[in-house]
Amino acid sequence: MARKYILPAALVIALGAALAVNDREGGYGADFAAAVNGQKIPARQVEGGAAPPAIGGERTAGQAEALERVIDQELLAQEARKAGLERDPRVAHAIEAARRQILAHAWLERAAGAGGGEIRNEVERFYQDNPALFRQRRVYRVLEVTAIAPQEMIAEIRKAAASSGNLYDVAAWLEARHVPFNVSTASRPAEQIPLHILPRVAGMREGQIAVFPMPRGASIVQLLRSSAMPMTEVQAAPVIERYLANRRRVDIALAEVGRLRAGASIEYLGDYRALRAGPPPSPTRARETKTVLPSQGAGNAVSN
Repeated sequence: MARKYILPAALVIALGAALAVNDREGGYGADFAAAVNGQKIPARQVEGGAAPPAIGGERTAGQAEALERVIDQELLAQEARKAGLERDPRVAHAIEAARRQILAHAWLERAAGAGGGEIRNEVERFYQDNPALFRQRRVYRVLEVTAIAPQEMIAEIRKAAASSGNLYDVAAWLEARHVPFNVSTASRPAEQIPLHILPRVAGMREGQIAVFPMPRGASIVQLLRSSAMPMTEVQAAPVIERYLANRRRVDIALAEVGRLRAGASIEYLGDYRALRAGPPPSPTRARETKTVLPSQGAGNAVSN
């Protein structure tokens, strides 16, 4: 039986550095960080895995550690080449998969850079359009029951929640019908709640119960209390900029993949032909149903 070779993440990172595109001045030049058994290591590979140099160009302890990691990787890679592991089918396939992923990422980076545009002008509008996230931001203490139930049962769960005085009554109702569920209590700041349900959560009164459908059932939430923790536009600006930049990158990536698929000749072969009987699934809705901002506090997002 053939031996299984597992490529560590460090080797994939090293491969990514080796595939980096030359800059406009042309290549890596003569800037090398070390030589291992005569094999020179470009400084660019080290700098790619460490924090930037300190003010004045001084090398940091993080860069020194990064260099030692690259040296270790190079020593191991040299031994792997001596042993002929590059010709092992599993290793060769893993290298090719890593190469494909790195090149795909590089192309999307270029496409996003070309179409990114100016984001700062959108920050103020996003701040004004989402008061529950910023000016009226609150931290919500909630009791939640997560039930695994068929979608046709959601209406019954809503009725049970509407007629219940507290969430434990809903849990008892679910238990009587042998519906699996979990009960948890958590504090969740506004940014950890999916944007499409945040206005509803923000409008809840203390003690009120709400039902939010999920792909595998429902999240039944009772608001215990909430406290105001507003964010000014100055405080929120860096967070908004990161979110808008990431959202734009996702939009550009989806558009680019769609453009390439539309002009490509794609043929599914062998057993995979049956798996692709219909049109490819569209990922365009994924971003619309998730929490939109990086979390600023502890806890998990309310299920959507």
